[in-house]
Amino acid sequence: MLFCTKNFQTPLVDELATNDRGLLCEGEVKDPNACKVMFWIGDKNLITGLTLVQVQRETLPENCPVPPPIRSIIISGIGTILLIGILTLLAWKIATFYHDRREFKKFKKELLNQNWGIVGNFA
Repeated sequence: MLFCTKNFQTPLVDELATNDRGLLCEGEVKDPNACKVMFWIGDKNLITGLTLVQVQRETLPENCPVPPPIRSIIISGIGTILLIGILTLLAWKIATFYHDRREFKKFKKELLNQNWGIVGNFA
């Protein structure tokens, strides 16, 4: 917070003057919305005895920070989780397919190699 004991003449202007005659300082401050507000402080006016301070009336859009795209971040996070889940299920499906295929070949081989003896009728 800035406390001043001097008298200031503070016109609000659309664009800051480029004339630096009597310019004491120029700068920027951030308003409550984190936008930069440009100003300059000039020398005392000899007639009125007031120090001239010019403040930009409206902040320009390029002087305000852009809020992060929250919706995009949330959607991409959910999409990433879904993609990882789908890829995990696909890997599991492929692994079980090849495992079952190998087991089925083993089963077919055992069926072909079975040796049952010929047993007569004991009746």
